[in-house]
Amino acid sequence: MKSDRRWVFVSFAMVILAGNALFAGCKAHKRAIKQTIEDIARVEPSKKAGEERIKTFAPLLPASTRALGFFKAEDAWSMLRDLASLMPYRFMVDAPEEIFERTKLIYGVPKEAVSGLCAVANMDKDGGFAVICQGGGVIRPFGAEIFEFQPFRGYLVKHKGLEVLVAEGMGFVVFGTVAGLQRLSQVQNKLYPSLALRVEKMMKSQQDVAMPIETSKMGLWFIEPHSSPFCLLGSCYGCAVYADGEKMEILVQSTEQSALLALSTLTAYWEKEIKSPYEMLLQGKRGFRVPESALQRAGLLLDTTNFEQRGYMVKLSAKGDIAFLFALLHLGTLSKALEPLE
Repeated sequence: MKSDRRWVFVSFAMVILAGNALFAGCKAHKRAIKQTIEDIARVEPSKKAGEERIKTFAPLLPASTRALGFFKAEDAWSMLRDLASLMPYRFMVDAPEEIFERTKLIYGVPKEAVSGLCAVANMDKDGGFAVICQGGGVIRPFGAEIFEFQPFRGYLVKHKGLEVLVAEGMGFVVFGTVAGLQRLSQVQNKLYPSLALRVEKMMKSQQDVAMPIETSKMGLWFIEPHSSPFCLLGSCYGCAVYADGEKMEILVQSTEQSALLALSTLTAYWEKEIKSPYEMLLQGKRGFRVPESALQRAGLLLDTTNFEQRGYMVKLSAKGDIAFLFALLHLGTLSKALEPLE
């Protein structure tokens, strides 16, 4: 189901926040560094207060949730349109807006069905993950198999070798794996404890990296730090990624003794998983052509990357749109998921 996971996260633009962060995962301390933390976490907040995000989504999710992120559906739709506009040949469209009709025809998801805040959750090691968006009104495509995991009801879409469950219930639209939907159902039917029981405690213990999750425009917090690909056991006790479309930051909470190791781990991750694949794009070694304007837009992040260590905190900061860069790095999967019906 790995390809399914990539599709859901990439096509709805959230995973983009941290490279392959959700499929792999990324702790905290005190006052002399408080100003540093405030500087580090200064990512543009969304216009509307987000204090209710955790309260809204934590009761839906299992206590085993390893990573939790938020993004606005409108930002994901906007990015899909941008990609279709820049590369109409890749997405086989005559006009960018056709990409929205494509998601409706293939997956039964009209643009207006998903229009609010979305949460993305990596729930456990068994492949349970889901994207949960405020909204409703999905339409089962012809031939899609119906399923029901109370209180969610939906259908299974199979397209170009990819599979995804699409469901709705309780005022939400949900995309995910079978294991993910089953776990959400178990939580709502009191067969499994919810994240609401532990999330407040976890936020307090990792407050240096976790607190901005409530207000950042896009954010991904690794509740279980070592589920992150850039969090090494023994040097990382909390980590998160925050972005607003114009800049991004990765925060790692370490100890003063281990901070240099944490910095080295983060640097190695960025070089291998982000910079190297981007350079392959530049050299035309990914098997598809990307226009110069798209490469320049994505490359701003690489040109402005800055690594920093202050006390027990490690930070990577850069200007640019990490969502767009990550989408380019996974363009093959994304365009395949949106190929027209035959």
